[in-house]
Amino acid sequence: LRNRQRQPSVQSQPTVYNQFIIQIDQYKHKIYTYGKLPFLIILIPVIAYIFYRFNTPKPSQLPLSDINAPAILLIGKAGAGKSTLGNLLLGTYEDEKPTFNFSDSFVINGYSEL
Repeated sequence: LRNRQRQPSVQSQPTVYNQFIIQIDQYKHKIYTYGKLPFLIILIPVIAYIFYRFNTPKPSQLPLSDINAPAILLIGKAGAGKSTLGNLLLGTYEDEKPTFNFSDSFVINGYSEL
């Protein structure tokens, strides 16, 4: 055992990280010739996406069993005024003298005619 020669150490296989570093070193001069602008063009949208993704509050979800409100179903032809009626009921649409046609009668200037 005394006369035994030392064997050279076995080099481990290159890891993905080492291969990446080697490739970066090979192309480093090309990256520097373009300056820092391409790096910033790629980096800024990535940072913006990460900031938006993790800082956007998630909407609170209400269980459907907790909703206790009346429901109104409006059925009618296109242009019949379903959305207008809904906006008037909610108070989001302001009109001085709204008129509503229903049944076989209609309202003109506040007077009902049958």
